[in-house]
Amino acid sequence: MSPEQDTARAAKVQGPRRPIEAGALIEENSIEHGAVRRTKRITAWAAVLAAVLVAYFFVDLPVARRFLPMTAKPPEWFEIFSSGARQYGQGYSTIFIFLTVAFLDGKRRREIARLVLGFLMAALAVNVLKVLTGRERPGYSLESGRMWHLLTGVFDTGWHSFPSAHATSAFALSAALAVMYRRGRMVFYLAAVFCGLTRIMDLQHWVSDVIAGGALGVWIGSGAFRWRWLGRVADAIAGLFAPRTAAPEGPCAPRRQDNDDSVGPAVVA
Repeated sequence: MSPEQDTARAAKVQGPRRPIEAGALIEENSIEHGAVRRTKRITAWAAVLAAVLVAYFFVDLPVARRFLPMTAKPPEWFEIFSSGARQYGQGYSTIFIFLTVAFLDGKRRREIARLVLGFLMAALAVNVLKVLTGRERPGYSLESGRMWHLLTGVFDTGWHSFPSAHATSAFALSAALAVMYRRGRMVFYLAAVFCGLTRIMDLQHWVSDVIAGGALGVWIGSGAFRWRWLGRVADAIAGLFAPRTAAPEGPCAPRRQDNDDSVGPAVVA
């Protein structure tokens, strides 16, 4: 039996093949893609949790004791580095960045609105967590870093250690800017890392505080460009600043239809 006859016989036995519907293929791919994203998210959060726990039990106290002599008499280079790096993602520097982006890239109103909303959400979330957790700063007592006094931060800012608000704000700003301008993402994240380092070196935060704050900032800053509900809010805010378009004039302007009783110039035949 020839190969052609074998192929025809196999096709006859199997029956006609059903065409694959495009909708089913797209749905299958979307389900697979969603599962991959969920797996990556779970892995990332597991890695963050592991890093925080390792820092909490094995890194926090040794690092704080290492930088204790530096805080008593800080060298000049540290004062220069700390005074500049800690300002990233804080107060006037953030406002300056927002205004610069709006001035140089004002057409991206929706993205700018997401940038601002993400930063504000991160600042609100981290301050709520600081008050609830009540962890004492390393500069107050090196031995109490593993003790937690819930809600103590309501009355005393010395118990606002976990997580680091500077790290959260800096990484939220960097994550949002990295989504908007991918070429500069290394610079943005490097600035956030420097900001977090200053908080460890001047004994304002433990290492685990900075790790947790950075993870929280990246999650909210990047999520501001993923979450649909936030996108609707950003669209509404961007619409308030959208320029109003004037009615077209000239040959492209719509013609006005006069009523029958309108008075116009007489036409002489």
